[in-house]
Amino acid sequence: MLTMNSFSSRFRADKGINVLFIVLFLLNIEGCRLLGHSETKVSKVKAKQTLGSIAFEPVVVKRSELEAPELKTLRNDYAALQASAGDPQTLESLSYRLADLEVLLGEQLQEIGTQSEQQGYYDKAIAAYEKVLVEYPEHQDNDHVLYQLAKAYELQGQPEKSFGILDRLIEQYPGFAQVNEAHFRQGEYHYNRQQYTQAAVAYSNVLTLEADSNDNNGQSEDYTAYAPISAYMLGWSLFKLDDLPASLVAFSRLLDLHFTRSESINAEARLTQLTPGELRLNQDAVRIMGLLFSYLDGPEAIAQHFDVVGPRGYESLIYNELGQLQLNNDRYRDSAAVYLAFAKAHPLHHKAAEFYVRHIDAYILGDFPSLVLPAKQGFVEAYGITSPYESDFSTIQKQEFTPYLDEYLQELAQFEHSRAQLLSKSINDRTINSQNSDETSLQSMLEQQKKQRQIAYQLAARWYREYIETFPLSEKMPEMTFNLAESLFEVGQMQEAIGAYEAYAYELQRDFVIPGKASEAGYAAILAYRELLDSALSEVDQSYWKEKQLQSQMDFVDSFPNNENLLAVSQLLVQELFGIKRFEESIVRAEQLLAFMPPRDIQISSHLVVAHSAFELEQYVKAENEYRLLREFMTSQDNRYVAMTERLAASIYQQAQIALDSGDKRGAVNELLRVMAAAPNSEIRLTSQYDAATYLLDLEQWQQATQLLQDFRQRFPEHDLSDGIEDKLILAYQANEQWLLAANELEKVWQSNPDTDEGRQALYVAADYFGKAKELEKSRLSYRKYAHEYPQPFNEATEARFKMSEFYLASGEDAKRRYWLKKLIDEDKKAGADRTNRSRYLAAMSSLVFATDQRTHFSNIKLSLPLKKSLAKKRKALDKTLRAYDKTMSYRVSEFTTAANFGIGEIYRQLATDLMASDRPGKLSDLEREQYDILLEEQAYPFEEKSIEIHQQNAQRSYSGTYDRWVKNSFASLSQLVPGRYNKRETIEEVSHEIY
Repeated sequence: MLTMNSFSSRFRADKGINVLFIVLFLLNIEGCRLLGHSETKVSKVKAKQTLGSIAFEPVVVKRSELEAPELKTLRNDYAALQASAGDPQTLESLSYRLADLEVLLGEQLQEIGTQSEQQGYYDKAIAAYEKVLVEYPEHQDNDHVLYQLAKAYELQGQPEKSFGILDRLIEQYPGFAQVNEAHFRQGEYHYNRQQYTQAAVAYSNVLTLEADSNDNNGQSEDYTAYAPISAYMLGWSLFKLDDLPASLVAFSRLLDLHFTRSESINAEARLTQLTPGELRLNQDAVRIMGLLFSYLDGPEAIAQHFDVVGPRGYESLIYNELGQLQLNNDRYRDSAAVYLAFAKAHPLHHKAAEFYVRHIDAYILGDFPSLVLPAKQGFVEAYGITSPYESDFSTIQKQEFTPYLDEYLQELAQFEHSRAQLLSKSINDRTINSQNSDETSLQSMLEQQKKQRQIAYQLAARWYREYIETFPLSEKMPEMTFNLAESLFEVGQMQEAIGAYEAYAYELQRDFVIPGKASEAGYAAILAYRELLDSALSEVDQSYWKEKQLQSQMDFVDSFPNNENLLAVSQLLVQELFGIKRFEESIVRAEQLLAFMPPRDIQISSHLVVAHSAFELEQYVKAENEYRLLREFMTSQDNRYVAMTERLAASIYQQAQIALDSGDKRGAVNELLRVMAAAPNSEIRLTSQYDAATYLLDLEQWQQATQLLQDFRQRFPEHDLSDGIEDKLILAYQANEQWLLAANELEKVWQSNPDTDEGRQALYVAADYFGKAKELEKSRLSYRKYAHEYPQPFNEATEARFKMSEFYLASGEDAKRRYWLKKLIDEDKKAGADRTNRSRYLAAMSSLVFATDQRTHFSNIKLSLPLKKSLAKKRKALDKTLRAYDKTMSYRVSEFTTAANFGIGEIYRQLATDLMASDRPGKLSDLEREQYDILLEEQAYPFEEKSIEIHQQNAQRSYSGTYDRWVKNSFASLSQLVPGRYNKRETIEEVSHEIY
C-alpha cells in the first residue's frame, strides 16, 4: 500500500514547473506593461525625423542569458510597485502576482530550512491570498487563488484550514480545472483520519469527474494521474469499511485504466508496457484483489465479481494471484481449484492450458495422488482431440499443451492398464484360495473386481487409442498400439483388438517394433479371432471374420517362421482350409507345414490333408501316393490304418471309374484288381471284385469272371452280394434297395432251416430289412421271434430285445416296453462273461426308465391333511425312488449316472417344494399359521440343501469332461436354487487334432 503523506508532499510534486520560468514569466508581463508607456513617448520624438536622415548601420545582436533575480528581491520589487501603483487594474494584477511570489518564496525558504521570521513559511502567502479574496471577491482567477491558498495552508501544516478552502473551491468553482485534485486532497484528508466513508466519497468524485471528462472528450483512456491513485485509494477505503465486493470493483476500475476490456488481451504482455510506477500500482492492486478473493469464496467469488463488472482481459492476473497466494500458504487444493476454475471458464484463453497444468502441479505439490490422475484426465478431455474446442485452439496453443497431452495420456493409459492387471492377479489369487472362503461373499467380491477390471481395461484402451490418434508419428505409437490391443482383448472387444494386433504385427515400421513382440501380436490376433468366432455372430459376419482369420494365420506363418507357435498355427490353418473345402490351398499349406519338419503326429495330419484334398480335387494318383505313405507311418494295429486302407482303395477305385468313363473297361478292371490287392479286407474290395466280375462278363471274359464270382461267394458268404450270386433275386433287391423283397427271401431262408446259424442270421437280417422297408409290424414280429428263440449270441439277442422295447416305445405300449426293458436288465445280470459294454449300457438305460416311473409316482403323491399320514406315504415312495436310482448308478454308465443324480436332486427339491405347498390345518390364527409355516420351512430346508448338494456333485462332473444334458440340467436347477453362483453361461471349446 502506498503511504499517504501530508498534502505538502503532493504540492511539492508540482515543482516540476521551473521556478525560474515562473519568475521570468512574471517579469515579462510587467516589463512589457512598463515598456509600453516609454515606447509611446519616444515614438513621438522620433516621428519628426525622416527616413533619409537616419543612417542605417548593421546591428550586431549578442545573445546573453538573463540571470534570474532572487525571489526575495523580486517580491520586494513587486511590493514597491504595489505601493506606488495608482492604476486599480495594475494594482489588482500586482496583488495576485505578489501572492504567488509569496508562495514560491515560502517554498524556497522551506527547502533550504531558512526562516528569518517567527511566522511560518507561508504566513505571508496566506495573508496575501486572503487579502486578494477580500479585496477582489469577483475576480475571475479566484478559483486559482483558492487552490493556491489551500495549498499554502497544507504546506503551512494547517490541513483543516486547507480542507475548508478546498470545500469552498469545490462549491464555488465545480468546473475548476484542478477540481479532481481538490476532491483527491479531500480524500487524503479523510483517509489519514480514518474517515473512510468520507474518503470513499471523495475518491469516487475524482473517478466520476474523470469519467465525465473522458465521455466529453470522446476518449476512453484519457485520464489524469489522480484517476489511478483515486481508484486505488477508493479500494482501500472500502476495504477498511469491510465492503469487500465494492472494494474489488474499485480496484477493477484502477486496472481498467491500464487494460483494455477485450477478453483477448494478453495481460501479461500489457504489464511490460507500463511505466515502473504504473506497473507497481497495478501489481499491488492485483495482489490486493487476490488477497480479498481469498477472504471470500475464492474462484467462485472471482467469477461472481466479473459477472458484475463484466469480462476483463486481466482476469488471468487475478486468478494467478489468488492461486499463487493459496499455494504459498500451502493450501494446495484451494490453489488447484482457482487455476482449474479459470481454465474451465476461459477454455480458449492463452493461459488456460498453463493454468490447468498448474492446478495439476498443485495436487502434486500437496501430495494428493488420488486427485492428480483425475485432473490429468480432465486436461486430456479439455485439450485432447475429443475436446469440444479442439478446432478452435491456435497452433501456438497446441504447441504449448501438446507435450502435456503426450505425458498425461501415457500416464493415464499405463495407470489403468496396471490397475486392470493387478485386479486380474487379485481375482486369480482369490479364485485359487477360495476353498477356505465363504462362497457367497467370495463370488460377490469376485464379481465386483471383475467389473472394476473391465472398466480399467476399457479406460486403458480409451487412452491408448487417443494417444495413437493424437501422436500417429510418435516413436511410442507402436508400443501404445500393442497395449491397446491387449486392453481391447481383455474387455472382449475382439474386432478392435484384432485390428490393433495386426497393425502392430504387420503394418508398423520395423524400426519401431520389437520383432519378438511382433510375432506375439500376430499370435494374439489369431487367439482374438478364435474368441470372436466363438461368439454370437450372424452368418454373414461369421463368414467375413473367418476369412480374415485365415488370412491372419497365413500372414503369421509367412512372417514368423521362428515363432514357437508356428506349428500350432500352421496346423490349425491347414485344418481350417480343409474344413471349408479350399483344397488347393490346403495342399499348399500342408506341404509348407511338412517343410518345417514337424513332429510325427503333425506330419500324419498334414499328409492326411494332402491326401483328402487331392482326392476331393480328383487328383487320385496323388491321393493314392499319400495314402500309401500314411500307411507307412502307421502299424496295422493303429485304428487309422484301416481307414487309410479304405481311402487308398477308394483312390484306386476312382482311377478305375475314370478309365470306365473313358470307355476303357479293360483298364477299369485292372484298376479294380489293384483295389483287391491293395485292400483285400476293405469294404470297397467287395464292390471292386463284384464290379470287376461284372465288367469281365460284359467283356465276355468268362473264365476270369467265374473265378472272381466263386471267390466272392467263398470269401463273403454272408454278404448281400453273395446272396445275389447264389440267388440273383436277393442281389437285385439289395442293389436296388428293395428291402421288403430281400427280407421276404431271407425269411424263407430262416423258415427252411431255423435251427441253423444261417437261418438265425437270415431271420435277424430279415427283421432289419423289414424295418428298412417300413414294414414295422413284420419287423417287430421277426425281432420278437429272434429274441424269444435265439438267446445266443448274446449281443444279437440283446439288440433284438432293445429293438422290441423301441417298438413299444413308439407305439406307446408302456407295459410291453417295460417287459423288454426288464428282459434287458435280467439278461445282462445273468450274462456273466458274455456281458458287454453295450448290454450294460442298455440295462442302465432300462433301469433309469423304472427309476423314472418311481419318481413319477413319488411326484403324484400330494401332501394333504393329516400331514403325518401323507408324509409317511410320500417318504416311502421317496425311499423306493432312491433305491431305483441307486440301481441305475450301479451300472456305472456315465450318461445314466448323471441322469440318476439329476433325478435324485430333483426329488429332494420336489419334496421341499411339496412340503411348502402342503395343505395347512384349518382354524389357525395368524400367529399359529406363521409358526406352522416356519416349522415347514425348517422341515423343507434340509431337503433343499440335499438337492443342492446332489446337483453340485453332478455339476462337478463337468470338471472331468462330462457335460451331458443331465449335467447341464443340474446346472439349470442350481441356477434356480443358488442363482447368485450358478446363473451364468458357460462356454466349451472343442479342438480336433485330426482330420478324417
